[in-house]
Amino acid sequence: RLSSNTEANGRFHSDWLSMMYPRLKLARNLLRDDGVIFVSIDDGEVHNLRKVCDEIFGGENFKSDISWQKRYDGGGGNFSPSIQQTLDGGFILDSCVHCGAETEDLWVLKLDSAGSVVWQKTYGGNGDDYATSIQQLTDGSYIVCGNTNSFGEGGNDGLIVKLDSNGIVLW
Repeated sequence: RLSSNTEANGRFHSDWLSMMYPRLKLARNLLRDDGVIFVSIDDGEVHNLRKVCDEIFGGENFKSDISWQKRYDGGGGNFSPSIQQTLDGGFILDSCVHCGAETEDLWVLKLDSAGSVVWQKTYGGNGDDYATSIQQLTDGSYIVCGNTNSFGEGGNDGLIVKLDSNGIVLW
């Protein structure tokens, strides 16, 4: 028998708990000792779910909440081979972005600690240019490593770019 669980019926949380508890209990019984379970729920119910999971799985087994989750889209098929926490508590990540019909460029994003974009820049030439790694140096600048078909001898050469803390190319 299917029935809706509306908040108007006055038993919303009781109905929710009656549905979730046996399912989580079964999941615990099926889980290996070294197994892992991921549970997703909206922010409005996370505290109730945490209480139930602590009872079933033990509070000492809780590992983490996701602090934030963002999607960054530069157009086309983006991927990020490297992300690093920066000295200011934010993040720096490299990716590639489609520029024009057939070429890709390096795409570097500086994020604050909440994942909001502080700055973003693209780097490259007429051919495909890919980032494979980014590191922040102790002076606050960045080194981006990758491959280029735009510069060098031609044909997928190594690429190293040094950026200042605002993403301006130093060399």
